[in-house]
Amino acid sequence: MVVVSNAEIIIFLNKVFLTYFNTSRSVAVINYNQEFLFPILRINATQIHTNNNFDSSIDWYIMDIHQNAVQEFFKFSKKLHNFNPRAGFIFIGHKITDKELQTLFVNFVINVVFIDSQSMDIWKLNLFQNVPFSKYPPSGYIKNKLGNVKDLNPKALFEDVIPKIWVESTFTSCFVHVEPYYFNKYEGIYPEILKLMMEMMNMEIRWVEDSLPIENDWELHYDKVLSERKCDIHMAYLMGTVECLIPYSFDTAFWFVPSPKEIERWKYVVKIFSLEVWVIWITTSILLCIIWRLTTKFTRKRYDDLYSTHNAFSNMFMIFLEQTPNLTAHLQSQKILILLMIFLTFLMNLFFKTKYAFLLLGTNFEASSINSFEDIMEKRMTIGIPGFFFKIFKNDDVFEEYFNSYYLPCPAGNTCINRTAYKRDIATIQVKRLYVSNRKYLVDENYRDLLQMIPRPVITNVINMVVKKGHPLVDQLNQNLHHLWDHGFVQKITSKYETDGFHVKYLQMKKLSLEHIKFPLGVLITGLIISAIVFFTK
Repeated sequence: MVVVSNAEIIIFLNKVFLTYFNTSRSVAVINYNQEFLFPILRINATQIHTNNNFDSSIDWYIMDIHQNAVQEFFKFSKKLHNFNPRAGFIFIGHKITDKELQTLFVNFVINVVFIDSQSMDIWKLNLFQNVPFSKYPPSGYIKNKLGNVKDLNPKALFEDVIPKIWVESTFTSCFVHVEPYYFNKYEGIYPEILKLMMEMMNMEIRWVEDSLPIENDWELHYDKVLSERKCDIHMAYLMGTVECLIPYSFDTAFWFVPSPKEIERWKYVVKIFSLEVWVIWITTSILLCIIWRLTTKFTRKRYDDLYSTHNAFSNMFMIFLEQTPNLTAHLQSQKILILLMIFLTFLMNLFFKTKYAFLLLGTNFEASSINSFEDIMEKRMTIGIPGFFFKIFKNDDVFEEYFNSYYLPCPAGNTCINRTAYKRDIATIQVKRLYVSNRKYLVDENYRDLLQMIPRPVITNVINMVVKKGHPLVDQLNQNLHHLWDHGFVQKITSKYETDGFHVKYLQMKKLSLEHIKFPLGVLITGLIISAIVFFTK
């Protein structure tokens, strides 16, 4: 390691920190074995030497650069929880190479000062000034001489280095094809909001498709994609490995299970009334017939045959079929009983026919037995969810044990929800907005839902745009997004894509077709055939 031991540089650095800093600021010194008048965190390229507890973000880095020192430090910086690329960097050495400048550019280091240890000259490196943002040529940076350590005023050391207008700059955005967030580069919540933000910054957008891993390590994937500069910005949730902009949307996720099976048509007669209604109706009818029988038995015995219990049942059934009953009342009590029979039977007949017609034209599913995640576990259903949702259940021993046996990894998007709807062999978690947007694809040929949503929410997430930590445009991007929020553009775009895809035309009442009357029609035709055969036989 090259050790620079010039007292004038140390005096100058002490002046800098006395000018800029107070006790709340923190400084890290890398490969520079000199003493300072302020507390520091000492680091070499691969480990921390001091025992000081620097939990806050570092504000300044002083580095003695030598062969590959810059590259080694930025590799090591991924292990530092308080690393801050937007801090001020002061490099001390004989020269700074294009390879080192490229490393700084890739890591979005914009506050760079270089002190020549031989001439004591101080240079300001403007890596992002007047060059395309997404493509950095090694010789494209601007190197401005600020002065010498002997006479430079420390206040002139750092100025605003982020340009107001980016010349010929293209901002690369990764996307995952998930409706309604992204349909294409012109349609979707994410592209429409990002396009307005880029127009405010006079920048173009280049779109790059990305595919998220099935496994649950999404944070490392986002960090890798952004660190390798495959794109500058991505659509995601809150994550710790990347830098998140302010939220532009909120999502609530629910459990979805296959909808209950459709009631078979032959069961309609039984399913018309609940068990309680059937019991009350039958019990009341039996009671009326028994009272009819008792009334006759204890008054005029000559009417026993006419007013037997069997005869009472037969007449009630004829009334139900809207046929003329054979009832004659000789007593006042019998007249009252006949009125009660007719009223009860006609009323139940009306209810029966109305409900039967509703079943023919309406939605006919069995009662659901799954109304919570506990019911899912009781049914031993396989869980198919994207890896992002898996971490919700990590700290619950009961859920985690169940997931170890019944978990099926699914990619992001509609794969899981489609399998739940059509294969009906898994339960899944889906964001309600995504379900509503794709609901028209999750119905059968009669436009009946193939999925049942369990009403208890699983989690509410904020939707963010994410960039690499230390990205120089974070403040400007947040400012523009906040501006769009304040003026209602974000709300308007979001509400535009919250319309239920299951439009009114899909919910129109169906007409009575041959399918609905084929059973009674079949009985009628069969009866005609039998009667014709009997007639011609005789």
